[in-house]
Amino acid sequence: MNGKLELSPFLIRSTESQVTFRFDPASLENGYEYPATLETLLRQLVGEHAEMFGDREVLIDLENLPAISSKQLGAMLAVRKTCAPNQKVRVMNLRPNVSELLRVTKLEDFFDWS
Repeated sequence: MNGKLELSPFLIRSTESQVTFRFDPASLENGYEYPATLETLLRQLVGEHAEMFGDREVLIDLENLPAISSKQLGAMLAVRKTCAPNQKVRVMNLRPNVSELLRVTKLEDFFDWS
């Protein structure tokens, strides 16, 4: 099943083979505060829309992020923790400075990227 969902700070798109989480540009403006319960909200969303998630590849698209903050890192980790332990989460459209930050913070162990 293909579909679109919104859960700030993410716009979520599902195709037959993958689910893509993209940071909503509106959430990047004006110092938007991510909910402390983001991980719980993601788990509820996945449970309510299980047909959209299933065994699909999970992508986090950083196309809209020229840089990354601790809030966005926390949101990425919330996505990772919502997925099954053996499920890969691939980060795409990384800028060099963001890639370096993931390496320095040792978060490269939690995500795949190329």
